[in-house]
Amino acid sequence: MNSKPTEVLLRVVVEKDIAVCKELWEQFSPKNTLWELWGTAFAHYDGILFEPYFLVVMEAGKPVGLLPLWTEKQTGYHLFFGGEYMEDCLFWFAAEHFPLVFSSLPPKTALFDINHVEAERLFAKLPEAREKCLPEDNHYFINLERMSYDVSRHLASFGKKHRKNLLYDLRKVEGEGFIVRWSTAAEYYDEFVAFNLERWGEESDFVDAEFVAGMKRFLVFLEQQGLLHTLIILKDDSLVGIEYSALYDNVYYVLNGGYDLARPNVGKYLIMLHLQKAARLRARIVDFLSGDSGWKELWNCEKVPYYTYRMVPLKD
Repeated sequence: MNSKPTEVLLRVVVEKDIAVCKELWEQFSPKNTLWELWGTAFAHYDGILFEPYFLVVMEAGKPVGLLPLWTEKQTGYHLFFGGEYMEDCLFWFAAEHFPLVFSSLPPKTALFDINHVEAERLFAKLPEAREKCLPEDNHYFINLERMSYDVSRHLASFGKKHRKNLLYDLRKVEGEGFIVRWSTAAEYYDEFVAFNLERWGEESDFVDAEFVAGMKRFLVFLEQQGLLHTLIILKDDSLVGIEYSALYDNVYYVLNGGYDLARPNVGKYLIMLHLQKAARLRARIVDFLSGDSGWKELWNCEKVPYYTYRMVPLKD
């Protein structure tokens, strides 16, 4: 009996069925970070606005790798599935598949917030990608494990005057008689959005109704998974400040918050309370996400670059 040799065919196919895409995500996601959970990405998905565009690496008819994207129907741009909210992004396929996968990217592709180590893995296999993959933002964090979960050791890294002024401001806030409450629910969401719009105006992500809805779905997902930690500050039953965070795999993510701008030092108080909470929970890292937002450098956060790969410049 003659037998044909087994043909090993390596190719990339596109999957757009959302149910199949979820199965592929669950198969290939390392699930090491909050951003690698299906619920995080799916919270920002709206089938009216976006279409899944999952690039699946196939070898001998079996999936061996994945790059999950979506298509913005209105613009035709392709982003990581979950959109611009996703961070610390990795490529879920072997390094030797970079040339094949990147040659399969659609023309209007922009991949934001690529992990810096992952970017170097890309450059090692595909050096020409450096021209289109540039450090455009920073990832800010504080390593509590390295300082034995002692927040005062982090404050000791501040300059003497800076530390003195910060502690003075915090004592003033503590003297105002605020009520501090922690919750595991996505409370005061409308007030949180209002705080954000008041501070950032037209620059706020929350001017987009779909972002408002997606963020709410994300917080509800975290609440349902038992990951959410909501910090609430009240004065005479009125909300003064609120900030949402999540603890996943020993990393404490400070996600988003807002406060009454008439009480500016409340912002500092929120951050200090989060650091203290994270230390009590023995979180290895406090992750302050991307972008300085006008305060992360002042808190002496460590930073590493986030890379963005652009096929073409995005237009508003």
